[in-house]
Amino acid sequence: MKNFNGSKKISLKAGTVDAELYKTILEQDPGLKKLLVEPGLAAYLTSDGTTVEIYGAGFAFPDYLFMRSNVVVSYKVDDLEQMVGGLIHQGARLLGEIEHVCTSYKYCHLVTPEETVIGIYEQA
Repeated sequence: MKNFNGSKKISLKAGTVDAELYKTILEQDPGLKKLLVEPGLAAYLTSDGTTVEIYGAGFAFPDYLFMRSNVVVSYKVDDLEQMVGGLIHQGARLLGEIEHVCTSYKYCHLVTPEETVIGIYEQA
């Protein structure tokens, strides 16, 4: 896949069986680091560089994020707008808008033709 550099983020909806299964896997990672723990959100970095975010009550996230599944996988790309255009050309639909968190980070979510929600992000 062009513009793919391998980094990924996994978002989980707290209070679900899926989230509990992922927590069990995370606990086995000796290199696991807590990045952030605040009301409604816990973020971890695994030893392979994957970021895992667990969203719960008290943290605002878009309604569409977990509309099809309790797990959403996001991928880092070099050019977000180019990747969005390519995915839309293949039948994906943009959910919401491209969000600019700061000058060096932007992301969005799309739904695939088979109704899977995915995320992509660009980080300078």
